[in-house]
Amino acid sequence: MAAVNPTRRRLSALSGVLSGALVGRLIAGVPAATLLARQAQAQSREKLSYLTPFGYLINFVDTMYADSGGYFERAGVEVQIIGGRGSAMSIQQVAAGNVLVSRTGGTDLIKAVAKDPSIVSIGEIYQRDLFHVVSHRDHPLDGPADFAGRTMGVISQGGASDNLLDMMMAATGLAPSDLKRQVTGDSPGAWAVLAQGRIDGFLVSHNNLLALKRQGLPLHAWSTDRYAPAPAQVYIASRRIVKERPEALARFLRGVHQTLGALLQDTNLSHVIESMHTRYDLAGASGPDGGMETLKSTVEAYRPAWRDQFASDPKGWRSAHDQMARAKLIPAQSQPLYHTDEIRRLAFG
Repeated sequence: MAAVNPTRRRLSALSGVLSGALVGRLIAGVPAATLLARQAQAQSREKLSYLTPFGYLINFVDTMYADSGGYFERAGVEVQIIGGRGSAMSIQQVAAGNVLVSRTGGTDLIKAVAKDPSIVSIGEIYQRDLFHVVSHRDHPLDGPADFAGRTMGVISQGGASDNLLDMMMAATGLAPSDLKRQVTGDSPGAWAVLAQGRIDGFLVSHNNLLALKRQGLPLHAWSTDRYAPAPAQVYIASRRIVKERPEALARFLRGVHQTLGALLQDTNLSHVIESMHTRYDLAGASGPDGGMETLKSTVEAYRPAWRDQFASDPKGWRSAHDQMARAKLIPAQSQPLYHTDEIRRLAFG
């Protein structure tokens, strides 16, 4: 959970003792009237809780740096950031009203809406090419047709990578049961399982694919979007909160957008990791480069979301819905509303 800002703590304490008689006095070089004005401004901020998809990874710089860098504060929102433990938790906590906003995969949201239509996407933060299929260069898997009779590594059972594998198989006219699966996690370590001959290929996220490439391994890789295009990662909220607290959600999106704009213009990102480290037990910053390569690739991957102000293409939702229905991941039905532009319009006009 995010650490408490010492400056805010001091101002809050001061607000309890400042009186009319003290207005005009200097406290630590700042007029008491100014402190009162700042406190009033802080009280006017919208407050909300945000659940990351998984812990405090560098990949979630979009929100953690928005907090530690002051962008949320400037957007008029105070965000409590909680480290999550997977897409299922993200959806459950939003549905239960325990957090206002979270982030999950597009396919995860589609599956969730089939059971509980109370959740909706309010912005797309990661558009495409999030997951990749990796195999050995000497024994390449060039497409889903090559998966039949093979054993494939997935990041988690029933998660986005598992869904995408089913969708790709269905798109090729094969049954999901035509292959075996083994959970290998989202880690470069999946390559060792491949090298041992226990799997023929595996799915991995963009950043871990880059880590494998930096090792110079003889890999063959391609994006799952080639066969199963779908919204990669989206911000989600309950439909009730969209109606009841639209301004809080709009300020959240503005704060993230301002953060991404600053990151994309920054030529030296080392201070960003240091900033996030002051508030969060940052994962992925202990490597030889301190997490800089991961940060740089993540920031660049967010460029389309920043450019498009978190817009989401309806074609992506339709395609994913149809393929998931074909793969029997969801019931065949009229496509419900998975994404709303209501908060984006309020945030950006």
